[in-house]
Formats: sequence, structure tokens, C-alpha cells
Amino acid sequence: MRLPKLALAATILASGLLITAPATALANWVQQTTPNLGSDSSELTAVSCTSPNICMAVGDISAPTAQLLSETRSPSGWTVRTVPQPAAGSNLFGVSCVKAIDCTAVGRWPTGSSGIAPLAEHWNGSTWTIRPTPTQAGTKSSQLFAVSCASTKSCVAVGEAVKGGHDTPFTEVWNGANWKVKTAPKPSGEPDNVLTGVSCPSKKRCFAVGESIKSAKDKTLAEVWNGTTWTISKTPNAAKGGGLGAVSCPSVTKCMAVGDGLAERWNGKAWSLLKIGKPRGSAASLSGVSCTRAGPCYAVGDNFTEGVEDSVAERWNGSSWSVQPVPITTSFDSSLLQGVSCTTATNCTAVGSYHETTTGDHALAEDFAIRWQDVSPEPFNGVVATGLNAVSCSSPRACVAVGTFETSTAFESFSQTWDGTSWNPQTMPKPKITNLSDVSCVTTTACIAVGNISTGGGNQAPLAERWNGTGWTLQKTPAPAGTSRDFLLGVSCPAKTSCFAVGLSSNGSAKHRTLAEHWNGKKWQITPTPNPTGKQNLQLESVSCRSARFCVSVGTFGDGTFAQVWNGKAWKATSAVPNPKGAIHSVFQAVSCPAANDCIAVGVTFRHHKSVPLAERWNGKKWSPLRTVTPGGGSVVASSLSGVSCSLGSACVAVGIVIGSSDQAIAQTWTGKRWVVHPIDVPLGSKDTDLLDVSCDTPVACMAVGGFSDSSSMDQMLAEQYS
Repeated sequence: MRLPKLALAATILASGLLITAPATALANWVQQTTPNLGSDSSELTAVSCTSPNICMAVGDISAPTAQLLSETRSPSGWTVRTVPQPAAGSNLFGVSCVKAIDCTAVGRWPTGSSGIAPLAEHWNGSTWTIRPTPTQAGTKSSQLFAVSCASTKSCVAVGEAVKGGHDTPFTEVWNGANWKVKTAPKPSGEPDNVLTGVSCPSKKRCFAVGESIKSAKDKTLAEVWNGTTWTISKTPNAAKGGGLGAVSCPSVTKCMAVGDGLAERWNGKAWSLLKIGKPRGSAASLSGVSCTRAGPCYAVGDNFTEGVEDSVAERWNGSSWSVQPVPITTSFDSSLLQGVSCTTATNCTAVGSYHETTTGDHALAEDFAIRWQDVSPEPFNGVVATGLNAVSCSSPRACVAVGTFETSTAFESFSQTWDGTSWNPQTMPKPKITNLSDVSCVTTTACIAVGNISTGGGNQAPLAERWNGTGWTLQKTPAPAGTSRDFLLGVSCPAKTSCFAVGLSSNGSAKHRTLAEHWNGKKWQITPTPNPTGKQNLQLESVSCRSARFCVSVGTFGDGTFAQVWNGKAWKATSAVPNPKGAIHSVFQAVSCPAANDCIAVGVTFRHHKSVPLAERWNGKKWSPLRTVTPGGGSVVASSLSGVSCSLGSACVAVGIVIGSSDQAIAQTWTGKRWVVHPIDVPLGSKDTDLLDVSCDTPVACMAVGGFSDSSSMDQMLAEQYS
């Protein structure tokens, strides 16, 4: 009979293998600190979350005293809650929360004479209370393994009861006043059956799963509750057998069930068998699953590798299951996850336990959330300083970054390519002193980087280089007649044969004008740009193109900002860009256009001798300031945004810097209504950090680059991945 796992099996600990998990930069699961229960051996068996970081978990403490365990999660961490215990040796296996102050947990308690009775408790936000649960007539032992509540007055719990020497499905229903036993059928010809998981997408529709056992071979079992009766729902079986342990149904026509080395999906009419990922090449036993209406499902469990039990987490993306790393930062020799609860497509909490050789079992909690993670490249040897200026990603696993390094004899450009796991430096043509300011990639084999190249005597010429997937080649770029200092600062490629670059041009005086060039797949040509009347020191900082017929570029002059639109034939000035209320003047540094009538530009605005982040939105007709967030407290002297990337109109990520007692990189997300600050995972030992550019493929896949100062005050490359 397959039951929820209680404590880690002692037999797998005989090897004494001690594992210290390595840091995994790309792991989206992060271990959470749970309360120290001293010498007590504890585990968490189930969890239910009502919103990100708001959860209820249940389990038990097995040694030195046997008692029930409950812990709540809040943004500040985990807290132990007192649970009444009907008798020593009781267990809680399942929990379901309608809201943070309304949770129901189920399990079992020993009645004496080897009998077991079902247990149900209710949490009202401050106190747990036991609710009487009846037993099935004619049974000596019965217990509840899982519960699902569609509302405060509607819960369904499932488990097993022993009747006539065989295990039979056992269910109870909560009607808002009391629990009542409801008979569940068992498959014909199957002597032993148990229900271990249940999910209720509505008050009158629940799906329960488990297994049937005959001749020691497990088969899958599923039953459907219509508000009155249970009926068996036909399920396929894996060739090697295996039962189902948990189910999650975001709707009455969409369910995912997982179990011993398999998963099954309900489409509203029938169940279909799915393959799951194989961590370390061996089949996983999945005991918990949670699906969101947005589509993804996350499952947790364990697998055995060379006799050692390891935690497992897997993700369903709508077409396949994939294994995810589960980092444990404390020392341990075995671990397992038993329950998971997801409140959004990118926010989940999983619970279980891990075993440490000297202190025993400990409650384990893991958090899955989209976050910034340090993925900085390895430092170069023999350089005085280095940093990354820009990045462009054609997919989450394919990015190209460009930057500059300085040695005792050179100041040169370089590039790095990201393959989804690590950065790899690439050789670039270096005929003279060069600097690359921006890069744009259409595919993994089609990128354009732009900047400037020294021609001697303090003069600079436009520079463009092309990446074909294996190497870089210099491209001939024209300069306006009569100029000697020309720079390309931004580039955007809407197609393989169409790129637009912008910057500034000067004849050597302090006055400079805008510069724009277009690459048609064969050569670069200057495209005339209008310069605001009566303004000096004009330059275009950034450009974003949706197609070869639509681009928006933003720029600055002495004390203000301006913007231009490319209509496929010429550059035209947009309407005036207003300063935010109270601002003296502003500077644009980057722009991103997810649509032709939707662009976000960012930079810095100055007010009363203090600079704060700037963000403005273009709706196709006019610019409007957006309210920004200034991270930090009173010690902040200045802050600005230098890069932005929008995968959707309501999904933009901007990066920059906050200057105070030290320089700190910042990242903010635009939700369509407001900016939200996200913490940055900076390298260990870094003193000052700064992010200059960001590239997002989707709202949950971004790469940002910049630089930081290490412990020896040397400038190094900084790369942060948002995933």
C-alpha cells in the first residue's frame, strides 16, 4: 500500500554519505529557513498557499516527542503554530486553505488496540481546533491523506479504510457544519485500493486519485465527485505499473495527476499518460503537484540514486515535463519533497524534509519565484579593468554581450556569448582602440554591434561589427562630411537585413548633432535626422524598431529630451517630451517599443540638486511621464535608469544604479500600472555594482549586464539573469 512518506528511511542513511549542495546560479528553487526545533526530528508533509509568501504547512515531529507540526509562511519567514494533538503518534498529511485565516488539515490519530481514526483540524487565523470526523461503518482503521476546499463550507477529504482485511477508498465531505462519510466505489477485481490525492475546482466537482494493488503491482485509480456521488474515471497505466499520489485541477476540464514514475492529464473527457523527467537518469516518485490557470504545473517528490534519496522538482510547460534543480544549502545526506502549492505561474512553495547525519530530520521548505541571479562571466587575466556595456538575447539560452577591457597597453572591445549555462568570450577584430556601446541580435547567428573606433589625433569614427554565430567581421560605416568625432550609441535590428543605428556627430567642437544610419543587409547608409531648432549638443542615445518601417529613437540636448520616429522613409520628430512634475530637466538613456503605438523610455530626471529615475510612455501620439520608484533611503544621492526592455506593453524591465554610500545596481519591473523594485543577487565581495543594459525575451526571461568593483577595487564584468 502506497502511503504518504513520513520520515526518511533509515536504510538509506547507512552509507553515511554527507552532501553539501553546490551553489547553482540558475536554480529557481531556493531553500527557505525554517524554525530550529532543537533536538526534535521534524518534517513537513503538505502545504497550501493563498498568495505569494502566504502559506500554511503541516507535518509532524517524530522525536524525541511525537506531536503534530504546523508552520505558517509570511514575507518575514516561517513561524511554528501550536496544534492540538488527540493522541501521541498522530499525523497530518494534507492541508487546504480557502484564505489565510481559513485552513483545513487532515490526517490520522491512533485510537488504541492498533486502531487508527481519521483526523481533521481547522485554522481560523490564530488557533487550530479539532473537528470531529466519523469513521466508516465496519472498519477498524481509517485515515485521510488529502483534502481540498472549494469554499469555507465545502471540503472533500480522501484516504483509505481497512475493511475485511483489505484497503478500500475512504472519503469524507465537509458541509460547513460537520464531516460526513461518503462511500467511494472500488474497481472490480481489485482487492486493495487507496485514494491519496484530491482537488476540487468547484463545490460540485472534485477529482481524487490513488492506486489499486493486485499481486503487488500498482495500478492508477481516479474517481470523480459530482456533489452527491463518486464514480470511477478510467485511467491508463504505465507498462511498469505505478499509482497516482496527487492531483491538481485548476478547472473542471483541466487536471494533472502525478505518481510513481508517471503523470496523467485530464482534458475534460479522458485521462492520458505523460512521461516525466528522469533526474540523474532514474524515475522519480512524485507525491505533490500544483497547477495554475495560467498553464504551468509544478510537481515534487523524490528519487533514489545509488541508494540515496534526493528531492525532486519538475515543471510542466504545457507539452513536456522537465527536471528542476532543488538546492539545499545546509549539510544533508538525503532529502525529499512531499507537497507543493503555487499561487501564480512563477511562484510556488514546496515542503518536505532533509536528514543530517548528526542532528536527524529537519523540516524543509523551498521557494520558487522569478528572481535576479548572478551569472557573471569569469574575470579576464592580465586586465586593469573590464565591464559589459550592452546585451541582446535572441532566446533565454542565447545572448550576446559586448564590452570593453583595459590593459596596461590597450583599450579594446570584446564580446561574450551566453549558451544558457555559461558565458564564453569571443575574439573580435581589434585594429585600433575601439569601444562598443550597443548590440542587437535577430537570431543566434545574426547580431550587429556598434560603437566607435579611434582614428588617431583624438578623432573617432563610427564602428559596426557583425556576428555570424562563429565570428565577428568589421563593417564599413560612413561618417558625415566634415566631421571628425562620430559615435554610434544605439542599434536595433528588426530583421536580418535591416538595422538602425543612432548616435552623434561633431566636427571637433563642443557642439554636436544627431547621427543615424541604416544597414540594408549589404551596406550602411546615413539617414538624415531632424535636429530640434535652437538646441545644441544633440545626440541620439537609443533606438528601438518593430519593423523596417517603424522605429523610435530618443535623445538629449543641453537641458532636455526629445524623440524621433522612423516611418520607413524618413525620421520625423515626435511631440514634445514633457518633464515630470517638479523636474528641472531630464535625460533619456534607453527606449524599448513592444508595439508601434507603445514605447517606454527611461533615463534620469533632475530635481532640486537630486537625480531620480525617469520613465516616459509613448502611445503613438504623445509622451507621458510615468511615476517611478527611487530605491533606498535617505542616504541615496542619485539614481537613474540606463537600460530598458519590454516584451509586452505591460511587461518591461529597467535597470540602472543607485548612488549613496556605495553604488548599487537596481532593477525594476513595469506591470502596466506601476514600477516594482526587485533585489539583485550581486557577486560575493562586490563593493559597487551598476547595470547598464537589459534584454528580455519574455516577461520572465531577461539578461542584464554592467560592471562591479571587486574586493581589490578592480572593475569586473557583471551579468544578472532574471528567470
